[in-house]
Amino acid sequence: MRYAFLVLLILSAAAPAGWLRADTIYYYCQPFETLSPEGSPPWLRASFENRTDSSALLRLQGVNLPGAQFASKFYFNFRSDLDPSLLTMVHESGLQALAVETGSDSFKANGDGYYDIRFSFDTSESGNRFVHGSLSEYLISYAGDLPAGTNLVELFLCMSKPGGGHGPYYTAAHIQGIPNGSGDEDSAWVQGGITVPTPEPTGAALWILPVGLAFLRRWRRPR
Repeated sequence: MRYAFLVLLILSAAAPAGWLRADTIYYYCQPFETLSPEGSPPWLRASFENRTDSSALLRLQGVNLPGAQFASKFYFNFRSDLDPSLLTMVHESGLQALAVETGSDSFKANGDGYYDIRFSFDTSESGNRFVHGSLSEYLISYAGDLPAGTNLVELFLCMSKPGGGHGPYYTAAHIQGIPNGSGDEDSAWVQGGITVPTPEPTGAALWILPVGLAFLRRWRRPR
């Protein structure tokens, strides 16, 4: 009985209610047309992190874009019964997009369908391209009322509207600057697969878990 009670105490310290945050993370690993970027996937990473129920931090990263390859566009979705034009995107740090656009089913990602949000980055050779190691962070807020029991991050977990031979997907990106062997450059369209959030324990859990487990080992040791 005492052993079972202690196990429950330890597990409760790491229960979901005590987690600091749960991000939605996308890794762009899969092209959805014939051409694939060079280098090993993932080529790009995007994450949405809760700040408050009505705000979130979007972080875009160039994970593995070798050579002169660069990302020119990122596409995201928003829940269809809400108005994406009420979203505000404020640049926080890193590379700033040339344009951030919103509109219901307004942006087509080539052979895939239609998206509600598009980030466009510089494509000129003399410009500031989104390359390997690039980081761009935007604080997103919503001016309307959120559905009860939801936070802003959850509202981006939507598929694109079908409109091509591929998809639908949660998110897509356009990677350019891929050498084709003849001195020219090609481009590829890739989609981002969602990962299961990795929770972070609270400060209490950080010390209760190891202390409790050590106590269990000591308590169960044969006398």
